[in-house]
Amino acid sequence: MCDGKPLGERNPKWLNDDYVKFIRFAQWRIDRTGEGVLGFITNHGFLDNPTFRGMRQALMQSFHEIHILDLHGNDRKKEIDPATGLKDENVFDIQQGVAIILAVKKKNHTGPSKVFHKDLFGKRAEKDSTARNAAIIGGKYGWLRENTTDSTKWTTVVPLTPNYYFQDVSGAVYDEYSALSQITNILPATVLGYQSHRDAFALSFLDNEARDKYSKLSDPSCDDVMLAKIYDLKENRDWTIADARKLAERQPAENVIGRVAYRAFDFRHAIFSKASMDYPRTEFLSHVWNRKNLVLNTNRQTKVKDWAHAMVTDVPAGAVFLEVKDGCNAFPLYLYPVGGIPQSADPETYRVPNFSEDFLKKLAVALGTKRFLIEGYSSELSGMILKEELLTLPFDPVTGQYHGLPHKVSPEDIFHYIYAILHSPSYRERYKDFLKIDFPRIPLPKGRAVFEALIPLGRKLTALHLLDATAAPELGENRHGFPISGDNTVDEKFGAKKFPSYEQGKVSINQLQHFKDVSPEVWSHIIGGYQPAEKWLKDRRGRTLTTDDLRHYQRMLIAIAETRSTMPAIDSVIESHGGFPGAFV
Repeated sequence: MCDGKPLGERNPKWLNDDYVKFIRFAQWRIDRTGEGVLGFITNHGFLDNPTFRGMRQALMQSFHEIHILDLHGNDRKKEIDPATGLKDENVFDIQQGVAIILAVKKKNHTGPSKVFHKDLFGKRAEKDSTARNAAIIGGKYGWLRENTTDSTKWTTVVPLTPNYYFQDVSGAVYDEYSALSQITNILPATVLGYQSHRDAFALSFLDNEARDKYSKLSDPSCDDVMLAKIYDLKENRDWTIADARKLAERQPAENVIGRVAYRAFDFRHAIFSKASMDYPRTEFLSHVWNRKNLVLNTNRQTKVKDWAHAMVTDVPAGAVFLEVKDGCNAFPLYLYPVGGIPQSADPETYRVPNFSEDFLKKLAVALGTKRFLIEGYSSELSGMILKEELLTLPFDPVTGQYHGLPHKVSPEDIFHYIYAILHSPSYRERYKDFLKIDFPRIPLPKGRAVFEALIPLGRKLTALHLLDATAAPELGENRHGFPISGDNTVDEKFGAKKFPSYEQGKVSINQLQHFKDVSPEVWSHIIGGYQPAEKWLKDRRGRTLTTDDLRHYQRMLIAIAETRSTMPAIDSVIESHGGFPGAFV
């Protein structure tokens, strides 16, 4: 619970960590006693992870003083010491950053809880090399030995609703960012990416490979033991081979085999069903799988240094689509009716934009226009009324204008505006500290001019990231030749040299063959937590690239290069309309 309401977390697994249980038990014991002191050194994730907001509020309700000493050292976040620019070291031999919490409850004390915070960065220990026993004279160990709660220069923190962060995130920029609309309040229907838990079976590089795997589920000559051995299948509470076989008998291959997004620019052929996956996600099956749609994929939080967590797809994307450490959520542009329409009707005709009423009202005000309303239309009723003559279309068939949207604005216009904002370098830099701890927030445009100026740039990025050569004809250019004939196999290594490798504009897949004219910036470009130009080839080590594979990779390189040139153009548009925050309301 937080603020008297359920957390509503789709995946609250972090709340089940042992350290959370230990803190909760100590809190309960002290609450029963009426006074006491709690002290732990634990994972520091509970300080700013939104999932722990209820825990933070509960601690403030129990304890009168809370001191947080964040020792950092999070190798997963690649934390650095801001004073030196060097790697920030952990006080233990672990990757997870840690913190000390000291909380005091006084009997009969009244008044609000006081929260104090301090960051400690640097080396684990600095030793006096001249001393006989190399005594510790500095670093985190030295600081901890020399200081107490009284001698520490604490920063007073005022944790505020809705997240109650145990960190100092106050200030004008935080207030500015907090006032923006969170993406979950703009596109309210969302779901965590699919999870197969057996990718080697559920996903394939080629369509015929996926079909061959699926056919074995229905092949009586391939028994359960043989199937498990071939694909190294492990059963769990959510999936068994026996249940998978039953599903395969009922589900034709053409209904369950198709394209999904595995990583940025990396599409695979999936058995998209519980016949192979633990969690294909009902929302994907209803609104994205074999549907015409756009999907914004982004993370709620990340441990990487720089936020680059926004990528569009038109097919389902996985939970680790943008990075392996933190889950990725999908936000579809359209929601399709689940039953309740005539059998002869095209579901696309009755799909509705996934925008909240509150956001559309605010957007219309920001644009200085009215909303387009269809008399008698109700999105709730459209999925329930079964008589064809009573169904109301969600848009005007003459103009194509959707119900509820601002006049002369399409759902794609809003999507492309949001996509442009998320790719603004200034936006990412200005709000970098906040983008890493919760879903992104989107500013509303100050008038129609900046809105309409950003739409074409978001549309271009969408086409580039979908590798749509029709909408982005530059993808068809011959920029990165593959000049040397060979077997087209991505080797793992040749002698001491590992592949893929990059050197002087060449991306080599083996000792003889390479893609040419690739800039260092394109090769090292990051999306989420991955380096697509390297990872796409790395994941294909040992495979022979087809002609389609070669062309796909060349288009990827062009898409990355064009993305890098489009992002500064977004900033130029924003700056010409007043910059951050002047261009927005």
